[in-house]
Amino acid sequence: MPTDDTTVGETCFCRKLVMKGYLKNPRATPWCFAGRRFLPGGLAVRHENGPVEILERSQDTVISGGENVSGIEDEDVRYPHPAGCEAALVALPRVKWGTSRCSFIAPKDGTIGTKHEKVKFCHANMARFKAPGSAVFVPVPRSSTREIHQFILREQAKAS
Repeated sequence: MPTDDTTVGETCFCRKLVMKGYLKNPRATPWCFAGRRFLPGGLAVRHENGPVEILERSQDTVISGGENVSGIEDEDVRYPHPAGCEAALVALPRVKWGTSRCSFIAPKDGTIGTKHEKVKFCHANMARFKAPGSAVFVPVPRSSTREIHQFILREQAKAS
């Protein structure tokens, strides 16, 4: 992977003591250990001065109509909104486009904003094809380390 701060690649680990496989999940083990390397599914960029910045998991990137849309990009567009909000993006299977985007939005610090104004703000600040097709206004579930529970959001999106 080039060290140019922009080229996105997949992370992999090549050490003896990474792990032997997934506990109680033998079907996931062969997928993650292709070619004796551990592929955790992370997308990252390598910076010129050496460090690697992990962006997000590859399964959280939405591919719709041949275009890649990053959940991080969706969140970065929504955070500067004057009403402020937490956001997360998940993929929903669709026949025509492969997947579509469903954005989960929660007001941040008790601020209020309408669904229409937040969607309009999103359309004004990102490419139209990257804007989510639907939005659900609920609290964004997080782990104890503040990581977004994408698996819960995927189930909620399928149910709605």
